[in-house]
Amino acid sequence: MPLPMVHLAVASMMLPDLQDPRVPAFLVGNIAPDAIHMRRGWTTDDKRRVHLFLSSTDVPDGAELAARDLLTDWRNHGVAIGPLHIGYAAHVLTDLLWRARVWFPLRKKLPAEIGYQEGRVLYYRETDEIDRQIFETALWRDQVWRLLAEAQPADIPDMVSAGEIALWRQRTLGWFDHLAPATEPPLYLTTAGVLSFAEDAAAQVLAWLTEWDWWPPPSEVRHTK
Repeated sequence: MPLPMVHLAVASMMLPDLQDPRVPAFLVGNIAPDAIHMRRGWTTDDKRRVHLFLSSTDVPDGAELAARDLLTDWRNHGVAIGPLHIGYAAHVLTDLLWRARVWFPLRKKLPAEIGYQEGRVLYYRETDEIDRQIFETALWRDQVWRLLAEAQPADIPDMVSAGEIALWRQRTLGWFDHLAPATEPPLYLTTAGVLSFAEDAAAQVLAWLTEWDWWPPPSEVRHTK
């Protein structure tokens, strides 16, 4: 599904005032579900579960309600919802939209002779390059990188731990130091198209969270023990 720069682009469009004290936690929440990759022995089922099955399977209409129900379940179990949790929900909702609006259309464009594994290789080659281009050109990159580094990760109940999030944050912050430019330009994705997706996704995720009374996030970050 979308790589970190897309999630951070969506986050920066949802909370565009980067001086807002909620931003660091919201940013780290927006990359938190992928911290499952830092868990020793993680499985595909683990990844699907922490993404609420919204990014790794075919999903029906109304699947976004899984994110609403997760936030409600946390609240019902005494979790004080903060920007970190809202960011987590924003990530899985963005994945859902990406799957419908980017991944499925791209898959349909691929020649029939390209198998699943070859298609994955092509997909990640293109998304890596688009992420690299956004990293190189985004005006908000330096400030977001600083805020992301300053954020204090915390456990996401029953999903990923603070330690896993910290490791994934560290990997994200250093990823582009070693990512070389693609030897060929992407054939199916464009930076402009992906940024247009991010803008639309930010608007749709905001609409969902507002409808469910989860937006805006509370001003203070509080965590249960």
